[in-house]
Amino acid sequence: MADPNLSNFSYSLPRALRLVGPYLFFGHLMRSPLSDWTPRLSSQVPFAMIIICWQNLTMKTFSVSVFALAILLFLLGGFGFVLNKEAAAPIKLESLIDEDLENLSSKGLLPKEMNSLAEVELNAGTDNAKSWLKDMRFPFKVQKEGTHKLEVLLVDWTEGPKDGAMLQLNLIEKSSGNMVWELGRTFILKDRESSYQKLKAQLLNWLRH
Repeated sequence: MADPNLSNFSYSLPRALRLVGPYLFFGHLMRSPLSDWTPRLSSQVPFAMIIICWQNLTMKTFSVSVFALAILLFLLGGFGFVLNKEAAAPIKLESLIDEDLENLSSKGLLPKEMNSLAEVELNAGTDNAKSWLKDMRFPFKVQKEGTHKLEVLLVDWTEGPKDGAMLQLNLIEKSSGNMVWELGRTFILKDRESSYQKLKAQLLNWLRH
């Protein structure tokens, strides 16, 4: 069985050293002649102070750098958010379609025949959609040995405070003319009742006055 007194002594020894260490250090200096301990004090104490100051300065510099980086990332994120909200309709729609198709592809929901397209036919149901198609690029690859045709129908719409577009994809087997797959998607391009649009309207109204 361990001696409790010895255990307490072992536990309190580091604390005791911390308490009496400074007195031992300065007591050692005071026991020496003045001409002996003055150089020691001037060479050891300032050096320790320099190390402490350097550590504090390094920590403060690091904290300021992290804070500045966080502000920069926040500003860049906000700038990107505004650019996305203010993008032209065809650019925003193109981005939404690409994101949707990538999501479907990652989940294995696109047919393998989409990789064997011989033709992509673009159709517009409205004048706005016809204008948009001229500025849009679709992620569909066409190859000479393809066996299928993809029909794309784009229609824009407005319902209340919302503007959007409807996309219809029909995959046709060229040899038989049969439709083997279809996909319908509705995208919201602008919502005038969203928090962003309301804040924008308030800001513009404030600037006018």
